[in-house]
Amino acid sequence: MTADQAVADTQAVEITRKDLNKVFWRSLSIMASLNYERFLAVGRTYIMLPVLRKLYKGEELKKTLHRYLEFFLTHPYFANPIAGIQIAMEEERAKGAPIDEDAIRGVATGLMGPLAGVGDPLFWGTIRSIIGGLCASLALAGNAIAPFLFVILWNIPHYFVRGTLLYKGYDMGMGLVKEFRETGILQRITEGASIMGMTAIGALVALWVSVKFSPLEFSFGEAVFNVQSLLDSIFPNMLPLGLTLLLASLLAKKFNVNLLIIILIGIGLLGAFLGFMA
Repeated sequence: MTADQAVADTQAVEITRKDLNKVFWRSLSIMASLNYERFLAVGRTYIMLPVLRKLYKGEELKKTLHRYLEFFLTHPYFANPIAGIQIAMEEERAKGAPIDEDAIRGVATGLMGPLAGVGDPLFWGTIRSIIGGLCASLALAGNAIAPFLFVILWNIPHYFVRGTLLYKGYDMGMGLVKEFRETGILQRITEGASIMGMTAIGALVALWVSVKFSPLEFSFGEAVFNVQSLLDSIFPNMLPLGLTLLLASLLAKKFNVNLLIIILIGIGLLGAFLGFMA
């Protein structure tokens, strides 16, 4: 092989920003083919296809695709840093660097659990609670912009995380894994997101959960006491908090969610019919 041919072969496997952009847009559909055997494996393979087709041909491409169809499960928004690192490794491997398949596979195995531990409390526990609470309040007030505002506010951090971590993962390669391990940043983000999420959920309990016995009164001599006013003077929102903790404990014991909903609806209707609940 001549020097010119070697340069041409090297250029043939260069990954460009255009290739990474294709991976980014495909990553939006990573959950479209989720299954309970390999979870996000098919979606992960689909988003990697533009790069893998550029790096490998024929039997080598088939072998690589089979490798990406192995079990894969993480938070869907945090699959992109893994993809970025693996793209960088696949590119170097295609150029002849001594990177074996187990090393590339190990990136996904080692990071998908910790990144899921960051993404779940950050997005499902914190960001969704805060944005959802804000937009639900606007919707209850009759503001028609609420659903559109939710989509906008949700997708700002969503797209930022997907895009930034994909490109950063590719640019840093294995250096990003080393940075995660040395700084302990994943653990700090997880802890912070969990605290914020619990705080937001606590505020939403007082805002959304309503349990009132305001029609119920009792007399003691000439004095008349309203049950709801008495409870609020002791501990405001005591009943919503108690109900939330009770439901959380039942769900932790694998109590059927649908049955709980039916029971709550039944109690509410019965209380309103008998006149002891508002």
